[in-house]
Amino acid sequence: MSITREDALSLFYEVVRLSGQYAKSHSSAPACWAGQARCLALLEGSGPISQKRLAEILQIRPTSLSELVAKLERKGLICRAPLPADKRSYRVALTDQGRAEIERVRRAHICADLEFVQAFSDAEVCQLAALMQKAKTFYQQSQKPEGSL
Repeated sequence: MSITREDALSLFYEVVRLSGQYAKSHSSAPACWAGQARCLALLEGSGPISQKRLAEILQIRPTSLSELVAKLERKGLICRAPLPADKRSYRVALTDQGRAEIERVRRAHICADLEFVQAFSDAEVCQLAALMQKAKTFYQQSQKPEGSL
């Protein structure tokens, strides 16, 4: 059987989508939505960041981000504060509750993914790890310098 690169990528994306669904359905606590978890994970990695920059990184409209941030703030997962230099702009940061939520989501995904790799032999796990390392190296070497879009 011959498979094209596009078919392989489509299969990869489908597995990623199904993995998220599986993790969400097997979590003991209700999960936050994928967009919310993505925003929390980004804040975890970046630390406090301006709302404008957050919208740029997430590649969503500022109005959509305002709605997302408001929901996360109501849940107590993030906090907003005016930027000292420009009182019209806000800095967004994770709260302790937000850090706990992103860790809970991460644990749910890890548990689901561990179940997934149980279907593989040791040799297949090594092969998968080698392919993922190759992909990771490609993306790390292809990253643009900080500050460029």
